[in-house]
Amino acid sequence: MKAIKNLFLILFLLFGKIMAGSNSYVQPVKKAPIFDGKVDEIYKSGVLFNLFKQLEPDIFAEPSVKTEIYFLYDEQNIYIAGNLYQSKSEIKSSNGRKDSPIILDGDAIGIVIDPLNNGNSAYFFSINPTNAIVDGTLDAYGTWDFKWDAIFNSATSVEEDHWSFEFQLPLSSISFQDKDEQDWGIMFKREYAANKEIILSQLVDKNQPFRVSDFRKIQGLTGLKKETSLFFTPYSFYSFKNNISDKQSDGKFKFGGEAKYNPLSSMTILATVNPDFAQIETDRLIINVDDVPTSYPEKRPFFTESSDLYPGLAVNTRNIEDIDVGIKLRDVRDNIKYDITWVLDSKQNKWYTGDFRWTDNLTFYVDLIGGIKQQKERTDYNFTTNLRTWFFDKRLTAYTWFGTINKQNAKNEFESVNSIRWITRELTVAVWNHYKTKYYNPNITGHNTLSNEILFDSWISYSSINESGFFRVVTPQIKNQYASLYTNPEYSYDYLTLSVNSTLNLGNALGNWNFDVSYFPSAKKYFRYRNTDGYSEDKIFQDAFSDFVLIEQNKDGLQIDFNSDYSKILGAKFSYDNRQVRKSSADNFSGEIYWKIAPASIITYSMEYINLGGSEYQNKYNQIIHRVKAEYNITDKINLRGIVQLNDVEMESLDNYESSNPIVNFTLSWQYMGGSYIYLVYNKQELNWSDQKNSSTTKFNDQSITLKINNVFDIY
Repeated sequence: MKAIKNLFLILFLLFGKIMAGSNSYVQPVKKAPIFDGKVDEIYKSGVLFNLFKQLEPDIFAEPSVKTEIYFLYDEQNIYIAGNLYQSKSEIKSSNGRKDSPIILDGDAIGIVIDPLNNGNSAYFFSINPTNAIVDGTLDAYGTWDFKWDAIFNSATSVEEDHWSFEFQLPLSSISFQDKDEQDWGIMFKREYAANKEIILSQLVDKNQPFRVSDFRKIQGLTGLKKETSLFFTPYSFYSFKNNISDKQSDGKFKFGGEAKYNPLSSMTILATVNPDFAQIETDRLIINVDDVPTSYPEKRPFFTESSDLYPGLAVNTRNIEDIDVGIKLRDVRDNIKYDITWVLDSKQNKWYTGDFRWTDNLTFYVDLIGGIKQQKERTDYNFTTNLRTWFFDKRLTAYTWFGTINKQNAKNEFESVNSIRWITRELTVAVWNHYKTKYYNPNITGHNTLSNEILFDSWISYSSINESGFFRVVTPQIKNQYASLYTNPEYSYDYLTLSVNSTLNLGNALGNWNFDVSYFPSAKKYFRYRNTDGYSEDKIFQDAFSDFVLIEQNKDGLQIDFNSDYSKILGAKFSYDNRQVRKSSADNFSGEIYWKIAPASIITYSMEYINLGGSEYQNKYNQIIHRVKAEYNITDKINLRGIVQLNDVEMESLDNYESSNPIVNFTLSWQYMGGSYIYLVYNKQELNWSDQKNSSTTKFNDQSITLKINNVFDIY
C-alpha cells in the first residue's frame, strides 16, 4: 500500500512539473476593466488559474475552499482579479498602513511575478479583504524581502460567499524584458485563515515551494511599453519644534524630492534631493547588553529600491544620515543585476555603494558588493565578494564570502565565511565557519560586528509533520559551536544548544501556536571584559571596539519563546531568557499582547524587561520599556497611529543614576494617490536623568509638529 502511495506521489510531482512548465497564451486587451474590486466579464477572456493545492497544513491536498484568479494586460498595465470563496462570517483581516505585519495575519492573496522569466527573482504583492497591501521581492531560493516598494492600485469587495480583488500594476513600476514578445513567470499564494491553510496555484517541489523557476508561464506577451518614463516626486516638509524646558521654539521648512527615470524596461535611474525618512515613525527601542550596537532598519525609498542587492553586513545605509543629494543607477537583466549609488551628505562626505551580481539562474550567483566613505581627512571602504552555488536540484547549497576593510595606519582587515547546507522540508544539515581578523568591523559603510574571532557551527534538525494532529510540526535541533580568538586560537571553547520548535493546532477558535524551547548546557565559555585595569599585558587582547580580557563563564541557560495565532481577535507572544551576562544573573523578558477591536483598529501593548543581578564584571542593571501602539484605519488609505513609549533605567555604578525617557508619537498618513502621501506627525520626548551619587539632575522636554506632503507626477 505504501509503495502505491509513493507511486501516486511521484506521478503527481511529475504532473506538477509538466503543469508548472506549461504556457498560457493571452492577448492584450484594448479596454481597461472597470476598477471596482469585482471580477468583471472582461476578465473571462484572460488566463484562468483555478488548480490550487495546499502547501500547509496538508501538502498537495485539495484546498477546502475554491479560488479563481484571472490575468489580463495591455501595453502599459497588468490586470489581475479573482474570486476567493469562503463564508463572509469566516473572513479574518486587519486594515493597516502599507507593509504593516498585521496585514498578513489573516486572509490574503499574494501575487508573485517574474517579469524577466529567468527564475532568479520576483516581485510580490499581497492584498487582504480590507484592501490593505504589502509588497516586496522574492529571491531565487525563496527569501521574502519587504523593503522594496512599488506604485500600484488595488480594490476589494466582500460578498456573502466570497471576497474578490482587483490589482493593476503599471509596467513603469517594475523591470521586465526588452523584447517584442516575452514570457513571464507567475504564482498565486492564498492564505485561508479559518483553517490555517496556505494554498498555491502550483506546487512542484515540496522542499522549495517558492522556487521562482517553477512558476507557471504566461506566454506571448506583446507590445509591453514603459510609456511613462520619468516620474518626479517633490515633497515639502514643515516642522515646528518647541523645547518646553528652556522655553525655546524653532520653525523649519524643508523641501526636496526624487526623480525616477526608466531609459530601458530593465533600467532605473533615481535621483534624490534632501530625502527624509518617508515612513515616519519612531524606531522601536531595543534593550541591548551585547558588545555590538543595535542596527535599525532602513526606511528611505531611495535606498530600499535596491534592498535585494545588499545582503549581510556589507552595506548599512542608516550610517548615511542627512543627505543633500544622491543618484542611483539600477539595472536588472537576465543574468546580471547591478546597482551604483552616490550620495553627498550635509557634512560634505561623499558615499559610494554598489553591487554587481552575475548568475546563470540555475547553479550559482556571484556578488561583488562595496561601500566607500570619502571624507576630507581620509577615505574608508569595505568590499565583499560572495559565491553561492547549488547542487542536487538546489537541495545542497554551498556558500563562500570574503570581505575586506581598510584600517587607518594599519594593514587591511578581512573576514571569511564558508557554509554548506542540505535543506529539505524535513531535514536540515549544515556546517558554517566565520573568520574575522583583529580589527575587522565594516561599520563605516557597513554594519557593526564583533571582530577578532573564529566561529565554527554545525547543526542538524528534523521536522516530524502531522497534517491533522495536535502537534502539527515538531522540530528538534542539536547545534554545536566552536569559538576562539583569531589572534589567540588557544583560547577556545565549544558548547551545545539543544532546542525544540513545535507548532500546535488548538482548533479553529485558537488556531496554531508556535513554541520554541532552547537549552544551553553548562560548558566552559569566555566573554570579553573591557575593563583591563590590573591585568598583565599578556592577558589583554584587542578587537575593533577596545582592549579586553577573557573571563571564563560556566553556567547553563534556558530560552523560551511562544506566539499565538495572529489572525485571531486576541493574541500574544512572549520570550524569556535567563542566560548569564558577564557572570551576572539575568532575567530577560519581552512580551506583546494585541487586541483587534475591529478590522480597522488594533491596540498593541509590548514590554521589554531585563534585570541583571550584578557581578564583579557587570554593574547591577534594571531596564524596562513599555510601548503602547494604537492604530485606526479611517479608510484603506487613511491611517491614524499613536505610540507611547516609556523607558526607565536604574543602574548602580560609579556614576549611579536613574533615568526615564517617555516618547509620544502620533501620525496621520493619507495616501491620496498611488505613491503620493500626506503626513502629519506630532512627537514629544522627555529625558529625566538623576545622578544619585552627585545629587545632580538633567531634564529635557521637547515637542514638534511636522507636516510632509509629496506627490508623484508623470512627466512623460
